Amino acid sequence: MGLMQRPGLTLMYPSEYSTWENMKQRCNNTKCISYHNYGGRGITVCDRWNAFQNFIEDMGPKPTHNSSIDRINNNLGYTKENCRWSTPIQQARNTRNTIYIEYQNKRYTLAELAEILQVPRGTLYRRIARGESQSIWNRPTNRTGQLSATSRITGIPKSTLLNRMRRNNLTLQEAAYEWATIKE
Repeated sequence: MGLMQRPGLTLMYPSEYSTWENMKQRCNNTKCISYHNYGGRGITVCDRWNAFQNFIEDMGPKPTHNSSIDRINNNLGYTKENCRWSTPIQQARNTRNTIYIEYQNKRYTLAELAEILQVPRGTLYRRIARGESQSIWNRPTNRTGQLSATSRITGIPKSTLLNRMRRNNLTLQEAAYEWATIKE
């Protein structure tokens, strides 16, 4: 028996039904608190999804209890081609304000790239805004205490280490090693 023939879809998929109802409210009800972010800026629900059975047929059940509907392109409406079930992290990284960055011929969100490079998001943002070379975006920060610890252990001033890292495009370890070999 196909989905179209099943009775009680709203009882079988209560969470998905709630998502569907909320989606329609955001796009169609001018009294909805979120209308200005959706219907108010032209975001619509495709005609096919006016029926819950079509919506559930196209989207399927939520993969996890905390999944939510996500529009892949935030400037387009709710359609089968533009929607997916997403985790809260995916959802948070896909907003109108999301910053996308090209890095090594691949597109990342700022948050994703910061995770990959293992640097704080704000640090990466500032490095990009200053126009620093991609090759040094992942240079260690003092936030983790690595710079202070290396300075204390080696006796090399932090400012010297930082200058060598910036000027010569070195990692913290390379800057300390370079200093040590010069001193010998």
